[in-house]
Amino acid sequence: MLAFVLKLCRRSDGLILATFPDVPGAVAWGHDDSEAFCNAAMALKRALGRYVEAGFEIPRPRAKGVLLVEVEEPATPALA
Repeated sequence: MLAFVLKLCRRSDGLILATFPDVPGAVAWGHDDSEAFCNAAMALKRALGRYVEAGFEIPRPRAKGVLLVEVEEPATPALA
């Protein structure tokens, strides 16, 4: 299981932007903290899956913070 720090930032239009400092491709938003957190977890899983599909190494959590999102590490596709 991997745990990445989640950053939530309220935009001027009221939406909450959710980003992961260690996974630049994982970005989501929501109308409140709960929705942003849920959408961010899905965005993180998709982003890590894209890393694996492209053959890139999955980033390792490095950022420090109190709001963490845990995901299972994506499986490496079997070679044909």
